[in-house]
Amino acid sequence: MEITPSSTADSHFEDQILGIAIFGIAGYSILCLCAYFWISLKVPLSTEDLAVASWLTPRLGLEFHARFFGYALLFFAAVQALFRSKTMAGIFALIGIFTITSTFESGVLRLGILQDQAKIGCFTYEALECRRMLAVSEEGAKSMLVENPGAEVRSERFAEWYRPIREQLMSDVTGQFPFLSLVQSPFLIGRTDELREKIELQRKEVAAFRASLAK
Repeated sequence: MEITPSSTADSHFEDQILGIAIFGIAGYSILCLCAYFWISLKVPLSTEDLAVASWLTPRLGLEFHARFFGYALLFFAAVQALFRSKTMAGIFALIGIFTITSTFESGVLRLGILQDQAKIGCFTYEALECRRMLAVSEEGAKSMLVENPGAEVRSERFAEWYRPIREQLMSDVTGQFPFLSLVQSPFLIGRTDELREKIELQRKEVAAFRASLAK
């Protein structure tokens, strides 16, 4: 088939567009990683913070699977660098690092706290589930949940006393998709002071409650 100058120019233009897109995605990914680790240094979270965190929304729990997939990509990147294309090796390495970092529970919790979807400690300290998590006295505590296997909607799983409290808490939520914390990291740099203040207040709240009901 005859290749005309026009078709060659179109192909060259498409390659340029693809190159710009790849470069843009790679550049933003690197920016996200840099911003994420900068925030991690400025607002560190401890193992204890993660252990006593509460969520209003379900957690995906993909950290283990993402790490496995990410390390597999890093291994493939190393093979590519040794035997084939170093460019492809760089791309796979970036995807691998991005995959691993994007599911760190600490990063997701930071964004969840900013969005009021999560907090260190409990949203409702009267709840039995909260007392058990904090390992304090359970005397007088009431469960947030009821056994209702036939519940048609998720809200029916919650006890009557807790439903209005939960509705108020959900109305205060300011964002969605905390599992996209890595992607949003560049936009969170300016909120590190706010995040640090929230976390410190929540830690003090947990410490005070534990002290009041220590076993």
